[in-house]
Formats: sequence, C-alpha cells, structure tokens
Amino acid sequence: GSEMCIETVTALDLDPRVNEPSRYLQNVLSITEGSTTLKTLFTNHYYVTQLLEFSGTYAGAATQTDRSFHHIYALGESVNITIGESTWLVPAGWSFFIPAAVGSYRLDAETNYGKVLITHL
Repeated sequence: GSEMCIETVTALDLDPRVNEPSRYLQNVLSITEGSTTLKTLFTNHYYVTQLLEFSGTYAGAATQTDRSFHHIYALGESVNITIGESTWLVPAGWSFFIPAAVGSYRLDAETNYGKVLITHL
C-alpha cells in the first residue's frame, strides 16, 4: 500500500492580534460645509470609504463619480438617489451601485437627515 500525505494550507491569519479592527482603522479626516459633513473613514490602495451626513438634499463634490464607481449604503434612514430624470429609493440597510460613467447624482434624505457610506476608488 501507499501512504497519502495531506498538507494543510491556511489562507487566513487567524491570530486575534492580526485581525483586530483597530489595526486597520485610521484617523478620521472630516470636512464640514454648512449642515453637511464628509468623513473619510478608510482609505487604501484599492478604495476609499466615506461617511456623508447631510440635511435635505446633497449634490456636492462627494456625489461626483470622477472616473470611479460609487457604492452607496444607506445608514439609519432611507435616501433617494437621482441620476438625470430617474430617482431610486434606497431603504436603510440597502445599497446602490452607481457606475463611473454616470458623472454625478443627487442624494435626498427620506426624512430631513441623510447618512450614507460612499465607497469609491
């Protein structure tokens, strides 16, 4: 008979010290304009995640796609996203993908206050 040799390969580092979220969180860069706050929560070579908090309607610099997709995640409250003449309701806890070719879009808070995560390149 022949013996079988099995080799175990670990793809993830399971060391709790390596997987501690605080190792990856960065100092938050915050920009406030009137009632709108944009906080850069995370940035690396692959993407940026920002928290946008706004009152009513927002169509500022953070809603310009600038050659990158935008992935919008509605936090706490639903938001409406308008691109051209079309509007989509994004319920709280849901996300919406905007292709880079869109150029720009508008966010409208379903109530008076909107809070979304925007992930882009």
